[in-house]
Amino acid sequence: ILGSVEIAFRNKNLFIPDNDILIEELQNFGIRIKEDGYGGTVQTYEGLGSHDDTVMSLALCLECANRSLHVPATAIIV
Repeated sequence: ILGSVEIAFRNKNLFIPDNDILIEELQNFGIRIKEDGYGGTVQTYEGLGSHDDTVMSLALCLECANRSLHVPATAIIV
């Protein structure tokens, strides 16, 4: 779901409110390429030396908006 945030930014389809914490976390968020243990590499999105809570919340909200998720109240299992 983090790829959708990246795509939304690249396409200028995402408005970021004036929120210092979110902006700082976005500035410290990035792509890290790691060895996968099998001779290849894997790409991960993560807060590089910082928190990423608000970035993850943004990604979840964007994913829900993109899916236009509508779940009937009778289908919710708690």
